[in-house]
Amino acid sequence: MKTLSSVGELFRVYAPENKVNYTVYAHDFAVRAVRALENHFGRQNQMRKIDLVGIPDFAMGAMENWGMITFREDYLIYQDEEETIALAKQKIASVITHELVHMWFDPAVLNGLYDYVVYQKSASVIRMIQNVIGFDTFQQAINDYLRSRSYLTTRPQYLYTSIEKFRTVDLPASVEVIFESWANTPGYPVVMVSFDRTTRTLTASQKRFWMPNEVDTPPQNMLFYIPVNYGSNVLTSADFEETTPTFWLTPQDPTATVTLEAGVEWVVVNKQQTGYYRVNYDDESWHKLIEVLNSEQFEDQLPVINRAQLVDDVANLARAGEVGYDVALSLMQYLERETDYIPWATAYNALLHLDRMFSSHKEYNRFENYVGSLASHVFNEMNLFDTESHLNRLHRDKSVYLACEYGVEIFQKYWLATDQYQPLMDKFINALGCSRNLAMNEFYLQMIEINETALPITVSMKNNILNSMIKGGPATRSAALSYAATRALAQAEENLHWIAKHSGIIAKWLVEQNFEGDDDDDSGAEAIASEAGDQNHFYLNSDGLVIATESIKVTGPDGTDVPVANVIYMEEFEQIYFGFRDRLQTGEQYKIAISFLNNIGTELKGLYRSSYMAGNTTSVTVGDYTETTFDTTPLMSTYLLAFVISDFKTLSHESDRFRVFAAESKVAHTTYALEFLGNSLRTLENFFGRQYQLPKVDLIAIPDFAMGAMENWGLITFREQYLIYEEGVTTARTKQNIADLITHELTHMWFGNEVTPEWWTYLWLSEGFARYFEYYITSQLEPTWNLWQQFIVNNVHSALSQDCNSNNRMMSYYATDPAVLNDLFDYVVYAKSASVIRMIQNVIGFDTFRQSLNDYLRSRSYLTTRPQYLYTSIEKFRTVDLPASVEVIFESWANTPGYPVVTVSIDRTTRTLTASQKRFWMPNEDDTPPQNMLFYIPVNYGSNVLTSADFEDTTPTFWLTPQDPTATVTLEAGVEWVVVNKQQTGYYRVNYDDESWDKLIEVLNSEQFEDQLPVINRAQLVDDVANLARAGEVGYDVALSLMQYLERETDYIPWATAYNALQHLDRMFSSHEEYTGQRSQIYLGLINGSPGARQAALQYLYEHFSTVTYLLTSVTPIFTELGNRINTRLQHEVLKNIVDEYGHMLTTAAKTAADAALMKAEQNIRWVEKHAESITSWLVEQDYEGTTAQPPDGGAGAYSVGHLIFVDSL
Repeated sequence: MKTLSSVGELFRVYAPENKVNYTVYAHDFAVRAVRALENHFGRQNQMRKIDLVGIPDFAMGAMENWGMITFREDYLIYQDEEETIALAKQKIASVITHELVHMWFDPAVLNGLYDYVVYQKSASVIRMIQNVIGFDTFQQAINDYLRSRSYLTTRPQYLYTSIEKFRTVDLPASVEVIFESWANTPGYPVVMVSFDRTTRTLTASQKRFWMPNEVDTPPQNMLFYIPVNYGSNVLTSADFEETTPTFWLTPQDPTATVTLEAGVEWVVVNKQQTGYYRVNYDDESWHKLIEVLNSEQFEDQLPVINRAQLVDDVANLARAGEVGYDVALSLMQYLERETDYIPWATAYNALLHLDRMFSSHKEYNRFENYVGSLASHVFNEMNLFDTESHLNRLHRDKSVYLACEYGVEIFQKYWLATDQYQPLMDKFINALGCSRNLAMNEFYLQMIEINETALPITVSMKNNILNSMIKGGPATRSAALSYAATRALAQAEENLHWIAKHSGIIAKWLVEQNFEGDDDDDSGAEAIASEAGDQNHFYLNSDGLVIATESIKVTGPDGTDVPVANVIYMEEFEQIYFGFRDRLQTGEQYKIAISFLNNIGTELKGLYRSSYMAGNTTSVTVGDYTETTFDTTPLMSTYLLAFVISDFKTLSHESDRFRVFAAESKVAHTTYALEFLGNSLRTLENFFGRQYQLPKVDLIAIPDFAMGAMENWGLITFREQYLIYEEGVTTARTKQNIADLITHELTHMWFGNEVTPEWWTYLWLSEGFARYFEYYITSQLEPTWNLWQQFIVNNVHSALSQDCNSNNRMMSYYATDPAVLNDLFDYVVYAKSASVIRMIQNVIGFDTFRQSLNDYLRSRSYLTTRPQYLYTSIEKFRTVDLPASVEVIFESWANTPGYPVVTVSIDRTTRTLTASQKRFWMPNEDDTPPQNMLFYIPVNYGSNVLTSADFEDTTPTFWLTPQDPTATVTLEAGVEWVVVNKQQTGYYRVNYDDESWDKLIEVLNSEQFEDQLPVINRAQLVDDVANLARAGEVGYDVALSLMQYLERETDYIPWATAYNALQHLDRMFSSHEEYTGQRSQIYLGLINGSPGARQAALQYLYEHFSTVTYLLTSVTPIFTELGNRINTRLQHEVLKNIVDEYGHMLTTAAKTAADAALMKAEQNIRWVEKHAESITSWLVEQDYEGTTAQPPDGGAGAYSVGHLIFVDSL
């Protein structure tokens, strides 16, 4: 720690050397604050020196240690007005003053009592008493109190004695009695005011205020000593500064009546809001106050504090049901002309509560327009970017969120003036875990709540923000805690009660005020022809539709009506059941006519509405309707139908056969996608020997598309980023994604669209082939990308890493529950299925594979399919000998979960290789080993006596089968080492005897390793040894010794594999006491996260669980990530608390993920306990000394700077 102060100074501020220059403001303010406090208290500071120390990971905001006050670093660091937001600067000043006051006032309370009661409420009551007795008396009394109790403990009675000693005003009771009515009574009162204009009298009464809910019973009506004063239209602004009581309400006399001055039209009670209570008025008085606020002279007639008081009181009284929301919303309309920060600071909270409660109501669009009209004033009329005014800077920082949420046009223009923000945003989100700037992290967390129609913060970006913070450092969590604390949701029961009670009133008021909503209903009628089976019922698929029961009409084959006996909405299965009294005629056609109503929502599924920015335009007026007539589609599944209504622009090729649509500002960047579309489609047509089925294929870039893409026939929808390529801006990874995804979706035109799996059981027949050709076809068009090598890491290794648990499912998996069906789109149908298809292709040969697929597509054209049809086509063309039929071999992989490990041993005396199989799994203490299922495994091997060309021949040398799971073969003369599974074409792992592992390690560490072992097999060895060690099949000394060769590996593929392996080691071993220094060298910088960050992330999730589950579409990936990373008992305990306390609130998928995370975390901990010692021993033996040096260029420091630059631009 360094300081800018000299040894003899009273104040010294300490901070890390790279930040000490930013402590100047803290130092100067502390000097001024202590002098002011000494003057006010009439007592000198008791210490000869006061040090302020900024600690990066300090748990609290600050701690008033006498003579050395410790602070969280952010509360001492102030760069300048361009880099530090106004609220942060104010926080620095207020926290310093707070801690300095403790030099005189030192509370002796328990840590558990440090909440709003001892801070905000106590300070508010003290301010009220100060206004009752007068400031001079208050100062004298405080000085006397400090003198009398100097270096002693204290109780409230000593304070009361000092106040009583100096007070000069009359009171309705002693100071102690009055003060204790507040100190010893929970809650606070509401003063109810009624104004009789006939008698010119004001009557006030008190009762305890509370926020009713359906769970709690009303509290006891405790009464207080309440000082009451009022202002009115006949008083001057100076009169509003006089805050002494006009009269009192007491426990003995809780009601009082006073006569008002002549000419009084309106009153406002509690001038300058000096009293700690709320005020309610009779209806006429509220309307008079609303008139005042909406007059031209409102700023002259009502002080700013009382304007803020009225906003806060009316909003909370309405929330409590004490006044109508028509009153509250009408009063808050005046904010359109309010220019002061204080009323708006109050209004933000009130409006955001309304937004949360009202967001699901059908009239919510009206409410959006209402708030939008208020918020637009802030940016249209005020110079919020004037950095000279502190209040304006506070106003700007808070209003950013409201303006984003409700689409204020001028803010959107400022934010979205350039498309360049997107890559910056991605970089900043990825680096959030590295940032130590709390204000910046809070800003990003607020983005989770931003409405996508106002600012394009996508769902995936919102998830990435929180995921990045979970993986990051401890500092990122503090901002999240502060952010979430102000936005915690009410209990679900209270929300529903609030909606039931108030939403009708609000909707009525919004309609009366002409805040027009959008027409988001989708209604219509449908006639469906269906062939009946031998049954008395049928089902229609339906998700969210409201069917008018009286509209249902079923006509039989003879044209007569068939009475419907029963209609059941089966929402769990997204179906509607129609039952009939009589059985239907098998094979006959029935017609069903229905009328339906559906809401066009914003949930990114089905028929939904969306929006995007067109330059600086935030909205357009809908013009005349256009009727479009479409050609009849081919015979097809209904899930493939799509239409998009937009004003997007297009680029096209080949007489409009190929078109790409995008927003006008982006369409110029779709050139690469358009060119690749044509090349890819023609290559697929040539490979399959079949023309694309439709006269055109359109690709459309949708800004907020939920998936990566969807293969709708003729109109393929993409998330925008997967069609937009700008040279010099778009990353290479994104360009590859564009090409991969276009090919993937085009493959579906044949596999999935023309030939459709008959049920989701066989989803792999669609997605497995799409994934396979995504790599194969794209590799033909972009040969420099080495996609077939990337296939190994992205698919084979990815699938192997996930497919090794006891509860894995098979490729052909039957399910009917929509929730389960959604979960089928995972590694099994994509990565594993494509890997198995690649294995079979290498077994039968590429030409046979191509002929078989062409025959399969011809035979099942415009029909549904099952795997047996594929097997028949392969059997028809195969020329190689197999140990069983194609169906038997393929089904051993499609109907069996998991995969095998082939164990290899070499007898160098007899020159024989023996291979055997067993199911591979990643053991843990909670699961029992899975059944040892056996497979048909094609085995081949390379060795030191084979040429590089021999490694390209991937046909099987021999087979392992369920009937013969072990086989022995004779090796060629001179064989020193072997590597089994050439080019890793087989979907399995390989383990070796100890000597063979040592031989392979020698090869990898030789000068000729690149010539002797192909790059894919090098990656295979890294992946296999790392996972075999993790499973306890080989020692970590073997795994780490083998990976040492990476010091000389220059190819991407083995490193991509090593990255995953090393990250697992990093997660598991990061809490070990000897690991911190060693990992920097051993892992060559491939690290992220810290134990402290994980602990903070868990605590954040526990304390603010409702907020997280409300703001994110799914917490399932959050639990998965936490389960992967937890490796200490303390972290496991917090996760268990989360699951125990909130498990009942989770969806089925999230609860499954949470339970799995608990088990995974326990496995991690046991793994650490089992392996930490041996890993440490190995590291020590290999002389990997610890180091505290940072990565070159400060690691991720540049990203933290980026945060500052980005937020400053607002």
